[in-house]
Amino acid sequence: MKKLIPQSIKNVYHLLRSIAAAVWFGFPARKLKVIGITGTDGKTTTAQMVTKILEEAGRKVALSSTINFKIGSKEWVNKSKFTTRDAWRTQQFIRQATLAGCDYLVLEVASHALGQHRLWGIKFDVAVITNVTREHLDYHKTIRGYRLAKRKLFRMLKPNAVAIANLEMEKPEEFLTVCKECRKVGFYKEESAEKPSREQVANPKPQVPDLIAKDLKIIRAKDLKMDFTGSEFFLSGTAGD
Repeated sequence: MKKLIPQSIKNVYHLLRSIAAAVWFGFPARKLKVIGITGTDGKTTTAQMVTKILEEAGRKVALSSTINFKIGSKEWVNKSKFTTRDAWRTQQFIRQATLAGCDYLVLEVASHALGQHRLWGIKFDVAVITNVTREHLDYHKTIRGYRLAKRKLFRMLKPNAVAIANLEMEKPEEFLTVCKECRKVGFYKEESAEKPSREQVANPKPQVPDLIAKDLKIIRAKDLKMDFTGSEFFLSGTAGD
């Protein structure tokens, strides 16, 4: 029966449910600094890293990701395996985070959740896109539809928020220009001079479109080392604080 109902009609149901959840729990995200991370690959790792960095800086953080949840020192497994749960459970989680005295909320954001308005009522302080590759087309139908769903996260940014995109992905400007008032940050990996890749030889750094070049702050990661204990790299750039 569900297969006979157009997705656009289902999304109206999801929107109404999301509005009800936000109102019921009192728009709890307004009391937190909210960081949303989306992308085909790398968003779970990025969410974990951002959470750890904030914790090392002495902040109390809530995390909702594909693999786990955290509220301060309390951590448990995400048994549902959904990247972004339904609106009711998400708003309930955020409410618990505010009651626990958290300062930051790190949300791993799925394109399905954005398309279904599950995060309605949440305004983000930071939005990050890691990449977009040809996946989930069974749901989004086209790569264009997939990218448009991802862009919705950037439409949910607060004024003067921060939009961050991987400059090595295709057309990062489509995400960085959604929020006109936001600060724009791009990042990319700089290959070691000792062993540059073929792409690095041909293009020493990502080509930044003129559309965003003027206002864009850039972060470069280099000398990346990875092993079973973790990763290590150096950051440089023009992003400031």
